[in-house]
Amino acid sequence: MAYRKVQQLLGASFHIQDIFDYSYAAYSQTGGFQSPEQRKAANDIMNCKTAKLSFNLSQCPDCGYQKIHYCSCRNRNCPNCQAVNTELWVDQRRAEVINAPYFHVVFTLPHELNPLLYCNQSLLYGLLHQCTSRTLLELCADKKYLGATPGII
Repeated sequence: MAYRKVQQLLGASFHIQDIFDYSYAAYSQTGGFQSPEQRKAANDIMNCKTAKLSFNLSQCPDCGYQKIHYCSCRNRNCPNCQAVNTELWVDQRRAEVINAPYFHVVFTLPHELNPLLYCNQSLLYGLLHQCTSRTLLELCADKKYLGATPGII
């Protein structure tokens, strides 16, 4: 039965909301950790532009034709309703980039720390950003490496 449903999904055009609708309940039962924010985002994505989030009704004053417009969840992680905002944000960031050479630096953590990070995202990502920025500032200030103060975003 499940295989047939997957075939139907793969054979048709579908969205991330369809994937969540089909598999989120089963995933949640596996016992993997989900932060309250992750659960909220998943539920918002599943409910976005459905009757669960209410609706607005448009009606033609001449012929009486009615059209229902379901409300968006407005969750920043929802591709259903945030695509335009995401594009605007990317365009704004592009406008901020100066025409100069730059280096993109990536700091990584061991995969084994992921469960700990998911449980304490605000604290641990904040600490990671503090440590990495201090490291970059210290190394770049050293005349042996660059002897300058970098701009960090």
